[in-house]
Amino acid sequence: MKSGSMRIKEISLRQDPDLRKELALLARGCDFVLPSRFKKRLKAFQQIQAQPKKEEPLTPALSQNIPKFYFPKGCPKDNVNIDCIISKIEKTFSLFPNERATLDDMGKVAKACECPLYWKSPLFYAAGGDRSGFVSVHKFVAIWRKILQTCHDDTAKFMQLLAKPGCTYLEREDFVPFLQDVVNTHPHLTFLREASEFHSRYITTVIQRIFYTVNRSWSGRITCAELRKSNFLQHVALLEEEDINQSTDYFSYEHFYVIYCKFWELDTDHDLYIDEQDLSKHSDHGMRVCFSTSMNARYIMNI
Repeated sequence: MKSGSMRIKEISLRQDPDLRKELALLARGCDFVLPSRFKKRLKAFQQIQAQPKKEEPLTPALSQNIPKFYFPKGCPKDNVNIDCIISKIEKTFSLFPNERATLDDMGKVAKACECPLYWKSPLFYAAGGDRSGFVSVHKFVAIWRKILQTCHDDTAKFMQLLAKPGCTYLEREDFVPFLQDVVNTHPHLTFLREASEFHSRYITTVIQRIFYTVNRSWSGRITCAELRKSNFLQHVALLEEEDINQSTDYFSYEHFYVIYCKFWELDTDHDLYIDEQDLSKHSDHGMRVCFSTSMNARYIMNI
């Protein structure tokens, strides 16, 4: 069957006058010219070849398949039930008159948010409580839901609560409302509450200790990465469980007292500045070596 088919093709080729003519020319040594019926086909083929080829999509390189590993606001967790947390918060607000929480109520709200107790003032002020003196359940739920959706660890949440709108870092003044609440409500600082003139000095000292320990870049701005690498939030969580003097890195009143007494001793004219003249009276003028005339002790100690 196959040989018969080939024979039919051979006969049809021999009977083609154009092909016979071209074969004859080829036999005489002339250049071979394709039959006329193939010219259109050849022209079409040449036009296709002349057209620019479409680049085929490249197979993704191995590096493009590496899973995401950088999470500046914490690694998202699959087991966080946001609706359950919001339900707890709404239930807590239902205990307050008109479902509005004052700063004194925010300790219960902080617990409903699964946050340490002394996050209460940052939560209150982030929800606009400083403007009206209270926080409504709808306002608070909207803000906290957004934070839960965008911030996936305690560091990112705390940063979001304390930082100014649009800022990704903390400056010294951002800590003042938080620390004032610690002074006002911590059971081991009752004696300090009665001496209001020392509130700002204690707060300023604690802020300087925070920046000395946490702000390793010495930029005056604490980033989320610096806060995450420090032990500051662990000390904040322990404020409700132990004597404040056990927080020797930051909040200890005893440490503040020692620092302030030494400052008062050096500041002989008690203007809350240590200048070159004050330092010259100590250690046989040896302390003048470490003093820069362009820097005063208010900047160094910020007291």
